[in-house]
Amino acid sequence: MTDHPKVDRTGTSLTSDDRFAILEVLYTYCELLDAFEFERMAHEVFTEDSRENHGYGLDTVHGRAQIAQLFTRLMSPYEGSMHNLSNVRFTPRPDGVVFTRSYFRAYHWLKETGPDPMRPSDFMSTGEYQDEFIRTDQGWRIRDRVRVYVGPGPVGLGRVPDGIVPDRTEDR
Repeated sequence: MTDHPKVDRTGTSLTSDDRFAILEVLYTYCELLDAFEFERMAHEVFTEDSRENHGYGLDTVHGRAQIAQLFTRLMSPYEGSMHNLSNVRFTPRPDGVVFTRSYFRAYHWLKETGPDPMRPSDFMSTGEYQDEFIRTDQGWRIRDRVRVYVGPGPVGLGRVPDGIVPDRTEDR
């Protein structure tokens, strides 16, 4: 099979192999996040000097260690989760950076509502990941991620568990 590059409007090309490798990083993020393997996820998905802004009014974190700590805290109320990606779009830039946008839908089961394994999910979050990918010695990695809302907010169903969203009343 011949690898034909895809060309965007700026004339910058991105091979099918690069697209597939970037998709693999995005899927690895979902898989390791749902397995609660946050340190491994931070290492296999993000650059050492990466930035991650997860929305909800949370501060941007920097580097793999802070990303792993953030997800350890954010996922602590959950017994399980399932993250799904769709509508992935690629914009290669002349400097070698590839910007991606992907929709996500994430189902979460709270520890407090267990232990019935047949219960419905308690919370579904939705939105879009906006990522800057760079090629490293380890392959493609996310250097900068911003999680944004697609609708009026991040909640598809249920509610955000207490303690996740910072209390910003003092900022008003």
